Amino acid sequence: MSAHLAVGDILEVACEGGMAYVSYAGKHSWLGDAIWVVSELFPTPQSDWGNVFARDGYFTFYAVDAGLRHKHMRRVGYALEAMRPIPEMVRTAVNKENDVVTSWLITDGVKRIPRRDADLSADERLLPIGAIWNFKLLCERLTSRWKPVG
Repeated sequence: MSAHLAVGDILEVACEGGMAYVSYAGKHSWLGDAIWVVSELFPTPQSDWGNVFARDGYFTFYAVDAGLRHKHMRRVGYALEAMRPIPEMVRTAVNKENDVVTSWLITDGVKRIPRRDADLSADERLLPIGAIWNFKLLCERLTSRWKPVG
């Protein structure tokens, strides 16, 4: 199904506590489908895409084909405001202490730049985390209003 998706397509995700909206950003070179996640749950369905996608958000990687096929999400629109260019670089956790990441690799799949968490630049903190989420994790993160920046 993602072959029929266009960058800027809007997908509605029904989670406990409300509706979430993500936009299809395209295929990342080695992590697959990238989505832009709006960091908010809405109590009712939305259609003012300019307003929805003006809010904070972040990239993550999610198997959109599976999400559509299993009816975890549905396509509800398209908007230029929903488009975001996919960063080539991502950050992947290397070391954790007490569930807190202490070091990362900034990578494009070939180059690998080690960074301590304390040394990440503001731009590096905005990079997507290089992991593919399932539906349960996507909804948990949306419900808890999780954001990848610290």
